Amino acid sequence: MAGIRVGIVGVGFGQQVLIPAFQSVPKFTVTAVAASSAHRAERVRELFGLRIAYGDWRALVDSNLVDVVAVAVPPVMQPMVIRAAIIAGKPIFCEKPVAVDVSDAVAACELADMSDLPNMVDFWLPELPVWQRVGDILLTGEIGPIRHITVQWNLETFNVLQQNDSWKRLPEQGGGVLNGFVSHVLHYLEWLFGPIDGIGCMLHRAPDLPGWVETLALINGRFVMGAPFSICASNHAVHGNGHRLEVHGRDGSLVLENSDNDHARGFTIRIGDRRSRIWRVAAASDDLSVNSVDGRIMPVSALVCRFAEWIESGRSSVPSLKQGLRVQTLLDVARVSDAEKGTMCFTPNLVLSKN
Repeated sequence: MAGIRVGIVGVGFGQQVLIPAFQSVPKFTVTAVAASSAHRAERVRELFGLRIAYGDWRALVDSNLVDVVAVAVPPVMQPMVIRAAIIAGKPIFCEKPVAVDVSDAVAACELADMSDLPNMVDFWLPELPVWQRVGDILLTGEIGPIRHITVQWNLETFNVLQQNDSWKRLPEQGGGVLNGFVSHVLHYLEWLFGPIDGIGCMLHRAPDLPGWVETLALINGRFVMGAPFSICASNHAVHGNGHRLEVHGRDGSLVLENSDNDHARGFTIRIGDRRSRIWRVAAASDDLSVNSVDGRIMPVSALVCRFAEWIESGRSSVPSLKQGLRVQTLLDVARVSDAEKGTMCFTPNLVLSKN
């Protein structure tokens, strides 16, 4: 298929990342955009020089000017758009998490399987070269058998800072730090270390943010391969320490960290070994094109390229809705654990392919 025509549903992340990412891949042409109002959609259409704007996502899905649908709407809405696009026979590219609950994610995944249409979920962190370098280092066994893993992702998001009236503050819409940050973390932890066996979770809300869903997630867990892990993620941390992954092994430790406000730029890998007892820089993130306003555009573009190959060749790729369902399952287990005051809850084992 030449000149694949894409329609973008949603103009938040849609205009920040998805439109530039699809426009950067020559096999795609972004022809249409849909927003919650015709006025908002028209403004984005003019900004990017697109062909048509819709004030209703259903009109975009049904349009004969659109071959593929890319979705960046609140998680509560995504299953509706995914279902409509698949029924219309159009491949789907969607944001994470796929839905608000497991049942909707299961339905979306089953429908995609039956249709055999290409489908992809935007778990973009493993597309960063510096993250792929972490995977390569771990495969060498340089730090020895893994003893434990910790993740810290603490910052203050714009919506929290401004206390915006946003869906990201509402549990019924799919807001909260668990969906926003921890969904990424659970995906990349299984990508690096294999399936998670159990999760214990405690969710908290900042007392000075009335009406918000959880702003802090404290999680402990264990991988099937035996190593324990912990996650501390917050979106209300003033001058937080950013994003940090620590992997501690028998012979040394690896740290991947980023204190930059851009979620994609600024990562550095440091390795400390037992013999020298010093840290050395093993890799630093690429500039991801200094002309790019948002560092996420580059890794999302890499996913978009694989999505195009799936459409043209028919050979499936990852991360697909199957990976989206897996993460949704883990999020559900975390919420069950929180409801049971942090009790360790066990997860269905599912070995996922690396992307």
